[in-house]
Amino acid sequence: MLKLTRLQPTSSTPARFRILSGCGDLGRASSLLALLLMCVGLTACGNPIDTDLNRAPGSSQVISLRQPGDLKPLPLRAGQPLKVVASTSIIADVAANVGGEALELTVLIPRGVDPHAYQPTPGDLQALYQADLVLLNGFGLEVALEDELGAVSTSVAVVSLSDGLEPRTLAQEPGPNGEHAEQGEGLDPHVWFDPTMVSHWVDRIETALAQLNPDHAAEFHVNASRYRSELESLDGWIRDQLISIPGGRRKLVLDHLVLGYFADRYDFEVVSALVPAFSSAAETSAHELALLDTIIRSEGLPEIFIGMDTNPRLAEQLAGDLGIEVVQLYTGSLSRAGGPANTYIEMMQYNVLAMQRVLGQE
Repeated sequence: MLKLTRLQPTSSTPARFRILSGCGDLGRASSLLALLLMCVGLTACGNPIDTDLNRAPGSSQVISLRQPGDLKPLPLRAGQPLKVVASTSIIADVAANVGGEALELTVLIPRGVDPHAYQPTPGDLQALYQADLVLLNGFGLEVALEDELGAVSTSVAVVSLSDGLEPRTLAQEPGPNGEHAEQGEGLDPHVWFDPTMVSHWVDRIETALAQLNPDHAAEFHVNASRYRSELESLDGWIRDQLISIPGGRRKLVLDHLVLGYFADRYDFEVVSALVPAFSSAAETSAHELALLDTIIRSEGLPEIFIGMDTNPRLAEQLAGDLGIEVVQLYTGSLSRAGGPANTYIEMMQYNVLAMQRVLGQE
């Protein structure tokens, strides 16, 4: 029987980014200073994300990632489930759809917790050591777990689901004065906003489970095929829902740069973000907030999209000054039990309908 455990905490062309740089209209700097002071209290000064997934920042620890096809069968008793640890609730839902009753799933980052703000507990390390398989998003999302993963990966199979996908990176983009500025380092980990990339996860999960428990390989294959079909239907449904949004309104302002893969897939433009970085734990500045204020005003953008697990105060203050709406989306986590985004597919449906409501009206 599928058992799901949630450990409680005590973390072609890229999408068009117009990351603002250079000198803008700073006449509103005094009002934006209050936003910056608020921001300092709401965001942590996180370590830069290391683009090498196998190495923890500031550590010589190396994570020994495994390829699913290289895993060997485990000596499981009849009816004994595979102990699978998933870093996020989104990964756990996808794994549950493939593994069904043959898995005992543990989720490290609880629902409602921002993966970028998550910090591991001693219980997390215990769960990792007891696992048969650890499933990661990869691309730096699990940066807070890298020391723990480095310690356990010599004895436990650790698989990055995003391995094999082309990661997005922060690129040099023209600023208001025509100059170019490097906007940061790291890889964009938010691949789950493209259902075709989640289908790639399904492939890797199916292979890993079948290698570890070949007696259930046929079951895993049937489940994976069914779920890939559901993801394909979701992709088509998203396109149908968003088709009414005109090109001039397909522009997104975010709390951090979380919707790049979504923008790539569905022809949107990420204009900028309160925190112009792939991690919500990064810092922002008065200069960046002033530039964001300027472009929202100049383009008449109607909204700021933020994550449900993000403190809304900074966005609400800026939106109040601009007379625009703050719209909350499920970004790094599924909803709590009984909520409107209890599965990955429900999460995507909720977000798309919220976007269509705001952007689809003139």
